[in-house]
Amino acid sequence: MRPGLIVLVALLAGALLAQLIMEDPGYVVIAVRGWAVEMSVPALVLAFALAYGAVRLVLWVLRLPRRAGQAAGRVRSRRSRQAFNRGLLEIAEGNWSKAERILTRGVRRSETSLLNYLTAARAAQLQGAYDRRDTCLRMAYEQNPESTSAVLLTQAELQIAHNQPEEALATLRKLDETSPEHGQGLVLLARLHAQLGDWRAQLEVLQ
Repeated sequence: MRPGLIVLVALLAGALLAQLIMEDPGYVVIAVRGWAVEMSVPALVLAFALAYGAVRLVLWVLRLPRRAGQAAGRVRSRRSRQAFNRGLLEIAEGNWSKAERILTRGVRRSETSLLNYLTAARAAQLQGAYDRRDTCLRMAYEQNPESTSAVLLTQAELQIAHNQPEEALATLRKLDETSPEHGQGLVLLARLHAQLGDWRAQLEVLQ
């Protein structure tokens, strides 16, 4: 049935009902424990409508804080994704300092805090700011302890790139303690031994 026809039928039905009510509005008596309330049928319908509206309004007010919190969460999530994307763009354009600032601004409330910190660590290393790099890696671990392997892999990779073989070896050993025989960890370990010229150790890793 088309919407226009539905509206027309509803109007006709409403007009007919109104005519019937005007001719005989009816009479309702509600008695409870000695109390009696008398009213016409239209008044009873109006009372029910007002009560229903009041209940809906109360429920809406009670749910408002939760809805507001959900809306705020969606806004934070969208801003976090936008900030992370801007940070990646700045790195791609070689603006490492700006990228680091963007990625670490408000990162504690970000849903992508792990990715923000790991990417900011790379940006800091590209600037030669190794203390800030290590700080970002430490913060990534503290806020995301369940992602220890990802943090250690990134740390080892950056240490190898910065020619810190002893530190990288210690990091990879720690990775082996938490995730034995980790595939990417073994790849980095083989690369590290090749960098050090320790071919026997590299062969043992590859076997």
